[in-house]
Amino acid sequence: MLSFAITTHRRPDVLSRALFSYASAPAFRDGFASLAVFDDSPEPELQTANADVAASAGRENGIEIRVVSRRERAELLRRFELEAAASAQALRFSLEGIPQSRLASHGGPNRNAALLFNAGRKTVSADDDTVRRFRKLREAAVGGRNAKDEGLPLFFAAAAGGSRLENLSEEYRDDPFAAFEGVLGKTSREIGADSRLSGGVRLAMAGIYGGRWFSSPFAIFDTDPSLHSLMWGDAGEYLEARRDPVSLLSAQGIRLTDRYFFVTTFFGWDGREPLPPFFPHIRNHDGVWGFLVRCCYPDSPICHLPFAVEHDLSLHRPFTDENFFDFASDSGNIIILILHFFYRSLRAETASAVMAGLGSRLISCAGLSRRDWRRFVTELHLAGEGKRLERLESRLAASGGRPEYWAADVERHLKALKRAALSCEPYLPREFLPCGRDAEAVFRDYLLRCGVLLAAWPEIWLRASEMGGTGGV
Repeated sequence: MLSFAITTHRRPDVLSRALFSYASAPAFRDGFASLAVFDDSPEPELQTANADVAASAGRENGIEIRVVSRRERAELLRRFELEAAASAQALRFSLEGIPQSRLASHGGPNRNAALLFNAGRKTVSADDDTVRRFRKLREAAVGGRNAKDEGLPLFFAAAAGGSRLENLSEEYRDDPFAAFEGVLGKTSREIGADSRLSGGVRLAMAGIYGGRWFSSPFAIFDTDPSLHSLMWGDAGEYLEARRDPVSLLSAQGIRLTDRYFFVTTFFGWDGREPLPPFFPHIRNHDGVWGFLVRCCYPDSPICHLPFAVEHDLSLHRPFTDENFFDFASDSGNIIILILHFFYRSLRAETASAVMAGLGSRLISCAGLSRRDWRRFVTELHLAGEGKRLERLESRLAASGGRPEYWAADVERHLKALKRAALSCEPYLPREFLPCGRDAEAVFRDYLLRCGVLLAAWPEIWLRASEMGGTGGV
């Protein structure tokens, strides 16, 4: 049976919209999939409200909906029996983050709960700000454009309103749960899709149709020039798309890729083999996780399914002018650069060995002097920014300077990006700035905890699998 998990945090009204939408799917009435809500709300009254929503949706649709709140996660901590004290501390960090810190949760602990409660199973997960409505690209409208863009076989467009994107897409009527079941654990030969990788699919994701899901104002600069005429008719439409975009990200047909790009809005995983943990407190925890999975299973492609889930347009405010000049480093991007640096020299043949090896190297960063640490992180960051600049300059060259309003905007962005690189402080990433003068020390301690978590995770995963994928709760 396929497991389906909806993750939520402090939004009973939003959860209600999603849950009543998904609970009516035939897959649950027919016994093809089970449904659970993973609730990260700390307040007892919100936990009760979310549990009431789940009970109501279950009664209306004649199905059982399990709720895993912070209470169940605390029970999971009590029931686990781990040999090493460090492993017990790592488990607590994975499910609770750093207690009494100024850091936001950002969903990592809740996703780790979903991983552990479903260890040994194939699972699909959706955010609470999605609904069971899906769209697919109209082949006649988009043709082969963007099909092999920079090795990432995805179509991405950001428009001023939904009408243009609706002309590029149509309703997806097939069963999305069956689509995930059809690729998870399967090889490219079994799926019938091209890939140079021969391993089974560990991760799969749907596309996204909706608002600011990417949380970055810079995405509009990094769009394929061949799509510009499909997105904007004039400078006015471009400026509106820049300020408050309606976006469509989707694959054209089933695509298998060796790239680690990954978004956890509507995705699935094959948990019959160990998968790495999510890191708490960081915004791009899904990107870090996708990178770690690719490290653990280098012969397994990530699958992009040919449909996009509807993402709520109303929950994110439009971008402000200040957003376009905010170049503070994101922790997730810095962590990926560090992990990639260590992974290049790592010799490990199993997923557990990869996690142990990367974990020990993250731990070793604590031994660097402050000067060496800053130099190490800054050099990695500048190299990454250099590649970003090259990519945007390539976009600009391919466009031939058209349309002029977009090209001029990209040129201004490139100048601002170069100026920001000269004064960057990547050792003070965005998520840790609330810690004030202690931000750098807290970030270094955080990386140490992540290293311990990676090293301990194979034992944690094994224990969860032995407990039947339910934590024994």
